[in-house]
Amino acid sequence: MREARKVTASETATRDAWTKDEIVTLLELASWKSPHLFPALAFALGTGCRRGEILGLRWEDVDLARRRVQIRRVPTGEGKGKTRVPKTGGRIVPLSPDLVDLLDQLSRDRVRRPSWVFCSPRGYQWQERNFTRAWETLREKAAIKGVRALPFHCTRHTYITLALEAGMPAKQVSDRVGASVATIEAHYAHAVPVQDDSFTVLPMGTEWGQVGTGESGEARNTADLMVTRARFERATPSFGESRRSE
Repeated sequence: MREARKVTASETATRDAWTKDEIVTLLELASWKSPHLFPALAFALGTGCRRGEILGLRWEDVDLARRRVQIRRVPTGEGKGKTRVPKTGGRIVPLSPDLVDLLDQLSRDRVRRPSWVFCSPRGYQWQERNFTRAWETLREKAAIKGVRALPFHCTRHTYITLALEAGMPAKQVSDRVGASVATIEAHYAHAVPVQDDSFTVLPMGTEWGQVGTGESGEARNTADLMVTRARFERATPSFGESRRSE
């Protein structure tokens, strides 16, 4: 279906991302209204990991000392803790200091630490349908406060967008989120800051108001002006132009 949409699409799609103000509102509301959802939401916004990768994360995959987690599995959707290898394979995801603190606190707050890092209120692996239901409830409450009602997957788009806007290279972003550089460049080009906008192939100092009038008063086109001032070689006339000159 994704490939079919690419064929019928009229332009390359961009990805929706929350603003920083929306992120603050969303996290504040989650910490108050959905405390069990808050850690997973914060982790998603702070790493760009997919929902399945988050729900499949075990404590054995977390290395707080080295500030990283290893993505190794995702739920199959069949329940009972069944998992499979992610479609993009495993990868190492670095953790920011605030996420290290979040996971450390999450570990300490639980009397009996479950196998899953982000688990249901009852301490079991969070089923995707229940997780989605909790997210949709929070999203409705956030919409009242002005936060756009985007899908949970937009946490990933938000991370990628903000990372690129901050100047992180596309290759580094792709390694962190498990996406190809081509995908990053195709869908998030709008977020890449312009490093140098002074480059031009046009002759500097051109007086565009005088284009079409030469020093002798004879009409001159733009191509003639560029050849004279920039010393460009005139392009070979096309077949059609040769016949017209004859």
